Amino acid sequence: MKVYISSTYADLTEHRSKVYEKLRSLGHDIARMEDYVASDERPADKCIADVQSCDLYVGIFAWRYGFVPPGHDRSITELEYCAATEAGKPRLIFLVDEAAPWPRNQIEGGTGGQKIEQLRAELATNHVVSFFKNAEDLARLVTLAVAQRAQQRLDEDVAGLRTQQAGEQRARAREGERVVNLPPIEVARFAGREVEQGDLRRFLADAGVRLVSVVGRGGMGKSALASRVLAALEQTARTGVPDASGTRVDGVLYLSSRSTGIDLDRIYSGVQRLLNQKEADTLAAQWARTDAT
Repeated sequence: MKVYISSTYADLTEHRSKVYEKLRSLGHDIARMEDYVASDERPADKCIADVQSCDLYVGIFAWRYGFVPPGHDRSITELEYCAATEAGKPRLIFLVDEAAPWPRNQIEGGTGGQKIEQLRAELATNHVVSFFKNAEDLARLVTLAVAQRAQQRLDEDVAGLRTQQAGEQRARAREGERVVNLPPIEVARFAGREVEQGDLRRFLADAGVRLVSVVGRGGMGKSALASRVLAALEQTARTGVPDASGTRVDGVLYLSSRSTGIDLDRIYSGVQRLLNQKEADTLAAQWARTDAT
């Protein structure tokens, strides 16, 4: 996770260093002013761009308002905070405790002093802030908060992935299956009957033919012949691409008196599995009609 550390510089050098070391030890990518200038007078555009590219903003505020760049009426530290807010970045706010000892020469007076007071009050109102007393205390608080945020982000990513997978599964279900049940007879070794296979393919490809029956004495291989032709057409059902003879089917439903059983209810339920959700619901409603013949 990429973390942006924002604060004034001169008064918080040690604190920033401690936080940086802790977060780097946890494998986080850190963006900070030290990477391009060790000073409060850093380029505003560069800072704002770095904030916008980060995953998490960490704001550390003591008693200095900081440098106000030319052409702006806010300090760079406040501009960084505003950039994180406008970009919708998660923000972790840390304020030095009012009771903590602090060097007097690092407490800004005048207009800057008034502005840092106002900014601290605004931050305390708009965020659940953490208060630190020294550099070690700050590093501990930041590390804990960032770890919690990283875990939250991981949980959100996992939840999002699960939601996506569930949506894909529902979409597949709505699309319907292409082949329902298994062929009743293994046809891997089937040979011959080329003329009959051709006839069956031709009948199935004819939109005017609603039903094809294979009739013959018992044991002649009627089921095997039908299974062989349909097994060859399964690929066209799965891909929607016609085979070499130009035959294409939308789906294959296998029913057998020896395995699945054959009755009207099984025909309806099997065909429903071949349809998308809307069409399947329509068919189910027709099947449920008590006034139907």
